[in-house]
Amino acid sequence: MAGNVNSSLTASLKMVPIIAMLMFLASDMIPMFKYPGRVHDDVSNDVMRIRRMPRIGYGPTSENRSGDLTTFGSPKYGRDYVIIYNAVPKCGSRTFLSSLNRMSTSYEHDISHVRSFGESWANIRCVVKAMNTPGFVTGHLPFLHFNRSDVLYINMIRNPLDRLISLYYFNVNGDEGGWKNRRFLKSMEGKRIESLEEMAARKGFRERQSYLSFFTQDGSVYRNNPDKAVRDAKKNIERNYVFIGLLEEFEASMEIYEKLFPDLMRGLTKEYQHIMKEQRWKYKTVDKAIPSNETLQNLMNNDIHLKYECEIYEFVKQLFGKTKQRLLS
Repeated sequence: MAGNVNSSLTASLKMVPIIAMLMFLASDMIPMFKYPGRVHDDVSNDVMRIRRMPRIGYGPTSENRSGDLTTFGSPKYGRDYVIIYNAVPKCGSRTFLSSLNRMSTSYEHDISHVRSFGESWANIRCVVKAMNTPGFVTGHLPFLHFNRSDVLYINMIRNPLDRLISLYYFNVNGDEGGWKNRRFLKSMEGKRIESLEEMAARKGFRERQSYLSFFTQDGSVYRNNPDKAVRDAKKNIERNYVFIGLLEEFEASMEIYEKLFPDLMRGLTKEYQHIMKEQRWKYKTVDKAIPSNETLQNLMNNDIHLKYECEIYEFVKQLFGKTKQRLLS
């Protein structure tokens, strides 16, 4: 009798992690479908319909890549990887995700979208741990270190000044596809929204998630020591990111991703070209004006983060150029 009780108890305990994971996924992922216009759900409705939930499973573990090895630009053969695309907002993430999702219908890829930058580190680690390989984890997520050699990072960025301007007009007007920053608009109900010129003339921080937030594990450190945060970001980019594409060279970025992940991203460029032909209008920001030179100069002089974002951008541009010359020449 005691043996039967112990066996039942052991079996029940084994089910606890699986039940907990399913409860987390159910509570965390369902609101994303219910409220597709949330500020951080930067993925179009057609993408959301074909995204699949992660299967419960565990990938191989290995030592942390914390030595002097450079990951950036190194091809990754095979399919036993979990790839984290911690997408920077207003850097082509919907276009990239649409391309990945169209490509994933031809392969056995898991793709899981984590809701927002405010997601807890523990929950993000839980999602990554639950992914079978090959798998993609996407969302506007902070950078986290994983003690697994099969967990790799990718991203896309753009000129920080262009991104700041695009973000302003998206917050105010939305895009042609009907996407709006509902959280921003709700916060401004009954208030006057300042013009871009007024925002540029104001000294201080323009509310957004800066590049430092996406490429350092503790993004809050930049408020007190941004120079150290930039150094850490550069180190993380070299050691943990296989590649970071540029919005200004989107198609070349897709071609490079195919070269770096020949067994996982074959056909990505073709899917991107299809999306540009059929859906490009969706992603165009409404009533985006060209700012004056004075406004541009005021933004550069008055925004306290642009200097550091530009340093990261130029660093990535150099790495991008070397990788492009090596792989596409």
